[in-house]
Parts: sequence; C-alpha cells; structure tokens
Amino acid sequence: MKNNYDPKIKSFKGQDPYFYAERRLAQKSARLVDALKDLNGVQLEIVRYCLYVSGNTFPHKDALLDLGFKWDYKKRKWYHSMTFTRAN
Repeated sequence: MKNNYDPKIKSFKGQDPYFYAERRLAQKSARLVDALKDLNGVQLEIVRYCLYVSGNTFPHKDALLDLGFKWDYKKRKWYHSMTFTRAN
C-alpha cells in the first residue's frame, strides 16, 4: 500500500503524522485561551474545532482581530477555526 502522507510530515520516524497535527492544534488553542483570559467581560466556548467568544466583546475588538478571530454575524459571536492546514 502506498503511503500518501505529506513528505514534510513523514519525517517523524514512523509515527502517526496526525498525532503531531493534533498536538500543534492543542498548543495553538492553549495560546489563544491564555490570551483571552485577560479580556474582561467575555465568555469562551469551545465547540469541536472552533473557539467562540461572546459577551462584551466590543472593547476587545482589535485584540480579537489581532488573534485571528472573525465575526459570525448569524451567531453574533467571534470565532476562530482550529482546523489544520498543511503548508505547501
């Protein structure tokens, strides 16, 4: 059976490359949660691979944009997608 993994990820000495992708996602989400804990008046919700921020977010709009959050106008919340994308 041919191995279809990305050659950059294949260099992990036979380990499952998706394990390392999940670990990187966990580290990224931990950094975001640490940055968000200093913002007063906001609530954090984690749903699958998305972080949602609601509450009194208007004073923190610039900080959320700098962290890579986007506004979901239907849910009226800020969100950050935690999906893994491979580098080309």
